[in-house]
Amino acid sequence: MSKNVGVLDVVDVAATCPDGEIATGGGWYLPGSDAQSYGSELHSNPILSGTTPVGWTAGFLNGGYEPYYTASVYAICAKTG
Repeated sequence: MSKNVGVLDVVDVAATCPDGEIATGGGWYLPGSDAQSYGSELHSNPILSGTTPVGWTAGFLNGGYEPYYTASVYAICAKTG
């Protein structure tokens, strides 16, 4: 899942697993961007349903990269059972 992060904006991006799968990991990246000098990753952690990880989420801050940068989050999923 990808979202644009506008100037001085804070954005959460989430990637969820299909039904019947759990998240075994995940992460984020900035595709095709040089926004690393203007962007900050605020958090990167699993999405939980009770105690079961069902996806991955990350938050981003754009401290001045104009007009925006794109942030992407991915979940590594596996079938249960």
